[in-house]
Amino acid sequence: MKKVYDDVFRLIREQDRCAEEDRDVREKGWAIMKKFIVVFIILILLGGAAFFFGWMNIWVPADSYAVMVSKSSGYDDTVIGPESGFVWRWQHLLPTNMTIYSFSLSPYTTAVSAKGSFPSADVYAQSVPYHPDFSYDVDFSVSYRLRPKALLGLVKNEKLTPETLKSYYERKKNGIASALLDELFGLAGRGDVALLENPFSLEKRLLELLRDKYADIDLTSLAPRGVTKLPDPAVYSRARANFEALAAEQSRLELEKLKRGGELFGKEDMAFDRSVSQLERYGELFNKYPVLLKYLFITRNPGAASSQVPELKDLFESKGPATP
Repeated sequence: MKKVYDDVFRLIREQDRCAEEDRDVREKGWAIMKKFIVVFIILILLGGAAFFFGWMNIWVPADSYAVMVSKSSGYDDTVIGPESGFVWRWQHLLPTNMTIYSFSLSPYTTAVSAKGSFPSADVYAQSVPYHPDFSYDVDFSVSYRLRPKALLGLVKNEKLTPETLKSYYERKKNGIASALLDELFGLAGRGDVALLENPFSLEKRLLELLRDKYADIDLTSLAPRGVTKLPDPAVYSRARANFEALAAEQSRLELEKLKRGGELFGKEDMAFDRSVSQLERYGELFNKYPVLLKYLFITRNPGAASSQVPELKDLFESKGPATP
């Protein structure tokens, strides 16, 4: 009986030991699982943070465009914008490694005006009837903005930044004014008077002519702010042609006058040279034969020769009777 009790107690102890071992295994497994869960959560958090910081679109305002520049890779070829799609860069995970230049490309509106006269307008006006006025006065309101495709090249090559965008627009203003004047003069030269007097048609036509002239900016609107004053280029061309013809004729007459004057001076110079040469020969002859001077004097002044030339005085004086 005792043996039976011992066997029972041994089985109980064996069960208790197995249960304790099972409990230790479960505790170890749960500990391992907890560590795995913690690591997994940490990895998820790190992955989420990496995804968040590397997702470049969220760092750019919805209505803006951005150029990415990193110390490790330089300028990125992708320009972030509303139509760029999902953009993720690992370079942004490194602190202070990447710089993002965000540009708001809303239209920039400014006044473009020009006032003056055609070159030498006052002079040319004198060569045609009625002395026309060749002055011009134009004043337009122009809106334009940077093309997104040109943004990367401008930032990379011209060091454009959001802070210098306004000054860049102002520098473009002079070029737009010059191109605008060229197109207006072209319209006036073609006789499009009705077009010049209709602001809506003029805006549409000028935008068609100017829109493709610039690769980096896009003209969005262009409208006159007052009366556009333009001279007739055809009349100016005729006036300039008349003036140039008159100037050429005047130059030809001046050249002919100079030529005739040169010929007259040449003839006088030749006569003077002959006179000087003749006098030189006379001088040499008189130096060699001084008596010729007296001869010339006698032939030219026979009455006064007896009193003024000592050698001839006695020849012209009357002699008295000879004394015995």
